[in-house]
Amino acid sequence: MISIPVKVQDKTQDNPSYVMEEYPILDPHSVVKYMWGAGLRVPMSEVQEFWDRSRQNNEPWSLFSKASSAHIPLGIYGDGATMKMNYGKQESIIGLYLNLPLWRPKSVRGSRWLLFCIEEDRLWHHFTLNRVLREIVWSCNQLYSGVHASVGAGGERLPPALEHLAGTQVCEGAVFAVVEIRGDWSWMKKIFRYYQTSWNGRNTCHGCGATGKGPYSDRYYNFEGANWDDHDFSLGEFLTKRMPPKGVCPLVCLANFHPGLIKWCTMHVVHLGILYVSNGACMKMLCDIGYFAPMGDSLRMKLAKAHEKFKRWCKRTNVSCSQPMFTVGLLMKWRTNDVLLTCKAYNGRCVAEWLGECARDAATQEVFLAEDSRLPMAALAQ
Repeated sequence: MISIPVKVQDKTQDNPSYVMEEYPILDPHSVVKYMWGAGLRVPMSEVQEFWDRSRQNNEPWSLFSKASSAHIPLGIYGDGATMKMNYGKQESIIGLYLNLPLWRPKSVRGSRWLLFCIEEDRLWHHFTLNRVLREIVWSCNQLYSGVHASVGAGGERLPPALEHLAGTQVCEGAVFAVVEIRGDWSWMKKIFRYYQTSWNGRNTCHGCGATGKGPYSDRYYNFEGANWDDHDFSLGEFLTKRMPPKGVCPLVCLANFHPGLIKWCTMHVVHLGILYVSNGACMKMLCDIGYFAPMGDSLRMKLAKAHEKFKRWCKRTNVSCSQPMFTVGLLMKWRTNDVLLTCKAYNGRCVAEWLGECARDAATQEVFLAEDSRLPMAALAQ
């Protein structure tokens, strides 16, 4: 159990207050110790290969880390979910999980171990999760050293049940290191509270100087000669430029913490990031060369014809997709003068496949090649 501050709504007070309550939590080192005792093993050849490849490929976090090639990789994952309760009521729950990235059981459900969960509406600002994360960091650092701690997470004396374990081995000499902190943007923003940084703000990235506004050379979707492309933040830059002045996330106290440990949700990076750029650029090019409708027609008319063609493609290929009408607002962001085709994650995948087929078809016709010489490259990329 862990004592944490949770929010209470007292109708007699103008503002919400908090109380200290006990919540169940599983310390990572106790979970790993139990699994290790139950026979879980990761081949050391795979562990060494993991570290060798990471360092040979000059991964910044692995070069920064002082972990040996015998440290078994650990991953920390957090996310939230909305659950339907009785009588149609909905409740948001957030959870923290632990896993061994190199251990893959037959069922993926068995590879993630829940450490802590709480109702989202009970979070007291950042204080609640910071207290939980401090406990998790304290526990993970024991796995890194391989021995039980002699004091608690806050330097307090250990309870009698743990005091006799101080200084003894956790997993028969095996050592572990956190190499992944995973989650989507919402989760990362919640725990790290990136300072003056937001996915739709000026500063858009936690690990570099990419922006959503300002000079094009600084934009996050500029993949050709961008100022941020060859300069990832060091640990010092990350702490000074992205962490808030107070209440810094305890995860930065993990052994060998580096901003490169932060791994974004692949769906958000690809489907709600890269595909916005590639789909938008390809759609705009095909509209400009007159592929969907005559070049003299308005962009609105071209997009309407494109959507009709897309729906016919869905029917022909038996693809189920809820993509609504393509509109000028979905494609052109007038506030920043950007071309980004915004779609839901799954819809973006379908649109990308269809646009690739359209681009390859257009690249075989001289009339369209004469309008834009970049078409073969776009067809290959899409």
